[in-house]
Amino acid sequence: MNASTPVIAVPRAAGADASAVMADLARMFHDRAPQLLGETARTFFVEMVSVHVARAPADADLTRAALDQLGIAAGEMANWRQIEDDPVCGRRFALMLEHTHALEAWCCAPLLKDDGRPTLLLHIDAHDDLNGPSLLPDPDRRKYLAPLGSDVMTLDDPKTVRRFATRGYIGIGGFIAPMIGSAAIDAMLHVPGPAQAGGRGAASLAIGLAPDSGFIRVEKQNCARPGIPYHRMNLAAALEVAHAFDGHILLDIDLDAFCNRYDTHGDSEVADADALIAMAEAAQLLTGSGLPRRAAVTTVALSPGFFPGSLWPEALRFANAMRAQSIG
Repeated sequence: MNASTPVIAVPRAAGADASAVMADLARMFHDRAPQLLGETARTFFVEMVSVHVARAPADADLTRAALDQLGIAAGEMANWRQIEDDPVCGRRFALMLEHTHALEAWCCAPLLKDDGRPTLLLHIDAHDDLNGPSLLPDPDRRKYLAPLGSDVMTLDDPKTVRRFATRGYIGIGGFIAPMIGSAAIDAMLHVPGPAQAGGRGAASLAIGLAPDSGFIRVEKQNCARPGIPYHRMNLAAALEVAHAFDGHILLDIDLDAFCNRYDTHGDSEVADADALIAMAEAAQLLTGSGLPRRAAVTTVALSPGFFPGSLWPEALRFANAMRAQSIG
């Protein structure tokens, strides 16, 4: 626990539910994400964590970029997203800051019908985002339980996914795990970005849920059940695979693939000019391939605290190019 993070004691009313208490605190303190530290018969002890992740202040341009480019205040950044459906073609496009909200965008997307066709996730991101969220498995593979209280998230109800995301149960790197657990994707291609392109670090593994009875975790290789294929490759190769894939496609783009400057383990040496060139080349490959026109859902995350705010004007132009093909 950070000494600068306040801990409050909340009196426990008769029959009080921890999840409901967390939700009430989140509504009252928009710039804080309450995390339950412990409880007694009379009291909940809650750590009030800032929604501005500790890494964010390293990027001096971040809050100004959010205000100037999107008109949102710093306290709104963690939960901001826009999800749009094209009423004619049925394709969906979603723009978000924190990548967490990609899971909500995938849920109940108009073109993701249970028609027996497989689904491919093309994930362009500096990270694989195969972390485990703070969720407990339910016998119904489409449902997940909150770590506290009795709240339930179901992938057939995007409102519950939104609620779990805003309560911090999913996390910016844990949103793919529920899709794996529910068998909602059948293969995953990961493009780590220009710095890892050209075949270096290529991997072909199987991924699935780890065989434990606690929180859900993704395991590579020796999966508890037959795993789904995971391949890491450069963008050109991934687009070839996607072009030949006979099924649904989820196109998922995190801008930190082009500049991961403010990650504590990031690619801090990428210059602005190189990042812009990488974005332009990726945009040309993606639009030239026509993949956003084919994808059932296209998601773009600006990744505050990873991707620099100084590049958000160009990042939004990139996002608009994806949107124009997806739902234009």
